[in-house]
Amino acid sequence: SHMNLAFLAYLAGDKAVALDEFGKARAIRPSGFDKAWKDEIDFDPFKPVAADKEFVQKLFPNGAPQ
Repeated sequence: SHMNLAFLAYLAGDKAVALDEFGKARAIRPSGFDKAWKDEIDFDPFKPVAADKEFVQKLFPNGAPQ
């Protein structure tokens, strides 16, 4: 899925590709994107993505889902 590709791209150091893939995931399932984000960031390897405040701000300009 684009969501997983986005996390992997981020962890590989390509934040631009990660943002693009997150955008694709959001476009495919806009109503489920926030829930999918919250579910995935609980996975330990993906926690650094959520901890990157600058990146998260680009992904969620109005604030990350709680």
